[in-house]
Amino acid sequence: MKDTRIVGAAMEMHAKAELIDLIRTRYYGARKKDKSRILDELVAITGHQRKYALRLFAHREASSLSIAK
Repeated sequence: MKDTRIVGAAMEMHAKAELIDLIRTRYYGARKKDKSRILDELVAITGHQRKYALRLFAHREASSLSIAK
């Protein structure tokens, strides 16, 4: 039973990472007033704090840029 919780948590983390990747592209392509709404959506879905969500966006963006070079 313990193993299924670990697998479930890993799947949840993977799903959140995919969601963040999808929302990131919307976020960086949006106008300033829409960015706030998109960030509110992410916070409501994931339960993360706004500041943490912004850091996730910045962290992933920087790592994907360094890979692309």
